Amino acid sequence: MNPFVQIQGVNKTFKTAKGPYTAVRDINLTVAQGEFIAFIGHSGCGKSTVLNMIAGLYQPTEGKVLVEGREIKGPGSDRAMVFQNYALLPWLSVSENVFQAVDSVYEKTMTGEEKRALALKFVDMVGLSKHRDKLPGQLSGGMKQRCAIARAFATKPDVLLLDEPFGALDALTKGALHDELLEIWNDSANNGRKQTIFMVTHDIDEAIYLCDRIVVFTNGPGATIGEIIEVPIPRPRDKRLISTLSAYSEIKGRLIDLLTVGSLGAQKKAGTRDAKTVRVGFMPLTDCAPLVMAKELELDFKYGIKLELAKDSSWMNVRDKLITGELDAAHCLWSLPMALAAGVAPPSDARLPVAMTMSANGQAIVLSGENFPVSYGDLNGFREAARLLQTRRHGPLTFASTFPGGTHDMWMRATLDAAGLTPDDYKIVTVPPPQMVLNLQMGQIDGFCAGEPWPALAASRNAGWTFLASQDIWPDHPEKALVLSPQFWEERRDNVKALMKALLEACLWLDDPRHLDRAAQRLAAPEYVGTAYEVIKGRLEGVYKLGDGKGERDFSDSKMAFSKGGTLNAPRAEYARWFLSHFAPFGLGTTPEINEDALTAQLILSDLYLEVVQEMNEAGFDLPIPTVKTLEPNLAVQLRSESPLATA
Repeated sequence: MNPFVQIQGVNKTFKTAKGPYTAVRDINLTVAQGEFIAFIGHSGCGKSTVLNMIAGLYQPTEGKVLVEGREIKGPGSDRAMVFQNYALLPWLSVSENVFQAVDSVYEKTMTGEEKRALALKFVDMVGLSKHRDKLPGQLSGGMKQRCAIARAFATKPDVLLLDEPFGALDALTKGALHDELLEIWNDSANNGRKQTIFMVTHDIDEAIYLCDRIVVFTNGPGATIGEIIEVPIPRPRDKRLISTLSAYSEIKGRLIDLLTVGSLGAQKKAGTRDAKTVRVGFMPLTDCAPLVMAKELELDFKYGIKLELAKDSSWMNVRDKLITGELDAAHCLWSLPMALAAGVAPPSDARLPVAMTMSANGQAIVLSGENFPVSYGDLNGFREAARLLQTRRHGPLTFASTFPGGTHDMWMRATLDAAGLTPDDYKIVTVPPPQMVLNLQMGQIDGFCAGEPWPALAASRNAGWTFLASQDIWPDHPEKALVLSPQFWEERRDNVKALMKALLEACLWLDDPRHLDRAAQRLAAPEYVGTAYEVIKGRLEGVYKLGDGKGERDFSDSKMAFSKGGTLNAPRAEYARWFLSHFAPFGLGTTPEINEDALTAQLILSDLYLEVVQEMNEAGFDLPIPTVKTLEPNLAVQLRSESPLATA
């Protein structure tokens, strides 16, 4: 499956009388040919702005939009747009409006008779044959929209853009037009090239009924993609029965949550939350389990707080919300605060303190099976396959991680280094975890490093296979941390400690094998990870189906861990120093003359963690007091000589 429409790192800022206004930022989306995509979100969140950039009516301030690899520089006949206000020429009849569009596209390639026949064909397809000689002023709203749809489809565009096309119509007319739209869309496949559709809507039911994926935007200004929800309901869909399906109810419930009280809806600012509410961000990853189970087991209430979880779709969003105080805390890549402070990723003046470690292990390097026909962990085979691929392409390979200088970035670079590849051999791009599998399927990337369940999902969908688990790179490595917003840490210390206690107890609960089934069931829910229970449970238990016919691998002795009796939860200064000292050797640019000790002291809340552990032990727990650990200084050496990959 090849990428058809690509939106890459797009920002759009408008000049206004009051100064620059950033409508959207960090928009990244890859769409296959023939997909039907919905954009949904509150008014002013930039949905139509993105649609207009695909149309070529606006140019991005940063980034680019591509169709079939060609950057969009302006409007083109390969794209057609349908507006809510119809945009018909009032002095032309129905058939003349459609003919005018056809004539503008096929002026030199069709005869007049052929163009008239094509226009009338689409007038007939939308049920307007009896009204083809009427002017727009003589038509109802539904008939005008039918004419607009016929005009757009008649030019046979590769991409159809619908900007709230049914928003002003009554329910009966809207329902009829939905079915006509789907019929014409499906019919386009008979011409050998099914059209790709983007639709802006505020109607949740409409989005679920019509679309393959629903892209949910955060609130503006500076809106971005908050979440992408797949609609796995088979086609053709029966409007009378669809609401009875459990998948429909789950998707609708999730969308309502996002658009109202959830992470993308009418969010309360940090200063307006009540004294007990703690808003914590998380990504749809298996290792968000401590947060999920702290809430599900009501451990937040036990410690006197109310946990409000906010699901997000990229670590960039999480970073921004921690800095602004929109989030009090977050389940976060362990090295993200170090990457900011060292200048690997902006802003370099951000100081986001690390309160505790929430998980270890459980990430993976995933490769395309077609391009890398090698064995698990075979670094020599990987290097040779990479060289062959470079020769065929006459250029570097492309791998993906989730954040510059994040843990996944480090594990990816360590693996490439251990295989003997240099930075000239590859480039690493940033892709949000939920979009990794689709980008691999479409050939946008050759491999990625991300957290579960995305590696397992890549294997189950035959998109790629697990080449290396992160625990084979660094056994029991630090992976996710509880990272705090500066405001929360400075102003609400008691709530910080209560949150840590709830999470420490949840981590202990999760490491009990008897609880894994329940944890997998809860994580699979749409409001959390939203992936099949079986996919989550297998890798939680340490049973890895590698994919691509490579069988299984047993990691039961080194599976994803959350506590290990409390031994892994300390926010260790040694970890911070290791990351800070390894950014530059791994090819990541940093600010000059980093003071590792000073930054570590600013970022690692060791004294706070010790205080929390002592208070919990006084209450009957038996958590270990943290001690200093000695770390392996060179992961590439470890991979080649000390790990299970020593034979590679």
